[in-house]
Amino acid sequence: MTKKSAVITADNRGKRKATGRPFVKGDSRINRRGRPTKDQIGERKLWQDTFAEYLFDEKGKVIIDEVTGKPLTRLQARIRVATSSRNAREFAMALERAYGKVPQPVTGTGEGGAIVLSWKDFVSKKDADTQSGSE
Repeated sequence: MTKKSAVITADNRGKRKATGRPFVKGDSRINRRGRPTKDQIGERKLWQDTFAEYLFDEKGKVIIDEVTGKPLTRLQARIRVATSSRNAREFAMALERAYGKVPQPVTGTGEGGAIVLSWKDFVSKKDADTQSGSE
């Protein structure tokens, strides 16, 4: 038995029937709210719960933060690692999280001036002459 492959040509294009039933107004199959976000799925809550867990030492005792006197969480330990890191990228990320990103000036001239664009920058002289009607 040989399997025939469908060939779409100009003669049979558009003549195929759609499979299934078409949607009608109020159909329960229509997903009006769209795909759930990661937060709706519960991933954010899982991350927060994991970071809020206390750390334990080898003997099973909760590790107490020497600075605050409170139990040390995973998030606090990770922040301490990032702030004392010799890795420049990790340390910069920690600074940006704590104090915000440093504003980067957006300039086009390198001198800090305003970016000035004119229509002439985008249209060649021949195109400009054609649009004005003086070919």
